[in-house]
Amino acid sequence: MTTSHLIEGMRRAGAIADANVLLHLPAARSVVNSFKSTAETVNDFHAPLGIEAERGPMAPTRWADALRDPQQLKQAGIEAGTVTLKTAVAVGTFAIAYVAKGKFANRDA
Repeated sequence: MTTSHLIEGMRRAGAIADANVLLHLPAARSVVNSFKSTAETVNDFHAPLGIEAERGPMAPTRWADALRDPQQLKQAGIEAGTVTLKTAVAVGTFAIAYVAKGKFANRDA
């Protein structure tokens, strides 16, 4: 693996994290900051060798800016909707089992 592959992989991870700022702000900031730190270290390593620096640094999206971004809202809605659906299914399954248990218990009485 070359340093270019490393930086590109970290850039992709940073972009994914940065697209999920609304629901995962601390994790997104951590990933973006890790990318920035690693990119700086790689660029510092490349400088004495005469290798040009990789593309500019990635800046984390502020939460307030993410709140106005349609893509951020869409991503948050998809994730929140999935979690809500799973929770609703679990609660619904429990409720059906509880009601069914009560009905069967009343038959025996």
